[in-house]
Parts: sequence; structure tokens; C-alpha cells
Amino acid sequence: MPRKTDFVRSQLRERTEPIQVFLDLVGPMCVITRVKAVGQLAAVLLAFWFPGGAVAQTGTSSDAASSFFQRQGLLLNRPQPSNTVVIPPARAANRPDPARQEKFDRLMINGVIYTNVLLRTINASEGALHHDGGLEKIRLGDLPEAIRVRFCDPASLRLVGGHVVSTDGWPRLSGKITNVLTNGVLVKLEVPKAGAVAFVACDPAAEALQDGQPLSLCAQEAGSAEVGGKTVPAFDAGLRYQAP
Repeated sequence: MPRKTDFVRSQLRERTEPIQVFLDLVGPMCVITRVKAVGQLAAVLLAFWFPGGAVAQTGTSSDAASSFFQRQGLLLNRPQPSNTVVIPPARAANRPDPARQEKFDRLMINGVIYTNVLLRTINASEGALHHDGGLEKIRLGDLPEAIRVRFCDPASLRLVGGHVVSTDGWPRLSGKITNVLTNGVLVKLEVPKAGAVAFVACDPAAEALQDGQPLSLCAQEAGSAEVGGKTVPAFDAGLRYQAP
């Protein structure tokens, strides 16, 4: 009659089948070629993965990983250098790649004069201004027009009154066009004022706008307008800017 200890001993018998361990990478992180017990393997992997994070593949961390597995009765085969996965750092949202920069001896922004300036973009709408007085963050839309067109995304620029301006900070209008005029459109707004009818100054032909068409466009507030004997809120979307 078999003894209970014989059964326990049989469960601890070494297994020779290699086991590949995947940790959300392109290939196996390591290959375990000797396991003493299935329960022990699960305990070892949980103990190694959660406290220390991802298993290191190079340097002293790899040696520590190997020693850890060996103490648990496991043999860790290190991956070859050619299998090492290098993950580049994530790029910040809305950040130009690479950042654009330019030097100026003198630069005026919103009436303030800066000297010995290095202007570098932070994202599509902001820049860092290094100058004699220190460091400041600015809106690219506040740059002088000749410089603005070099630093701003052309899609964010419009022609208003013959000048190139940035739409950064303008409200986005969305709604349905109810009437196309020669110098703009009437829109039943969904945003920002649901149900309100507003006049949006623009070039309907250039924008290919038609009656009944949905509208989604950035426009600056422009007071009010008289249309058909009624006073309605007015917005100015300007004209499309074509980069030279």
C-alpha cells in the first residue's frame, strides 16, 4: 500500500519541460528550465514581480534577478542583448517634435520689450521665452505677426481685418446653418448657447458652407449684428490663412 509520503515526494519531482514567461513584451522575458513544484513557481513569480516591478535585463539588477531565481531552485536564462526591448519615453501631448526655437536681439510682445531672447516652443500654443530678465511662458498667438506665422500651426491661424491672428482661446461654435449670406452665415447654435441664432462673419464660398449644413468653427465674439431686422449675437471667424 503506497504511503502518503510517497505521494508528496512524487509531487515535488523536478520537471524538465522549459516554461516561457511573457510579461507584455515582444518576446519571452526569460526561460525557466527547471521547476521544483508548480505551487512554488507561482509563489516565486508573484514575489519577484510585484515588489520590484519589471524584471531588469542588464547590469547588476540582472545578476540580482538570477540569484533570486537560483535561490528558489530555478534556472534563469538571460535574454541575448539583441532581444532587449528599448521603449522610448512618451512624448508630451500636443508637443512639437522637435521643439522649434529662434533667437532675437529684441522682441516686443503685448507692448513689453525683451532683449537677448531665445524663444522655444512648449506645445502648439505656448512657448518659453528666455531673456535678460529671466524666463517666461507666453502664448504663441501673442507674437508679432511676422513671427507668429513661423511658430503657430497654420491651421490655427485666420485672417481678420487683413492681419494674421491665432484662434487660440477663441470659442468653438457648433450648430446648424440656417441661412447663407454673402459675408457670413446664420447659425442655430448648439454650443455655446443652445437654441440661439447667431451671425458668423466668414467667407461662405471659401469655406464651402451651405444651408442645413452642420457648422464647427472657431470664431471670436464680435458683439451683435442686425440681420433681417433682428439683433443677433455676432462672431467673426475671419478668413482662411494660406501659408506662404
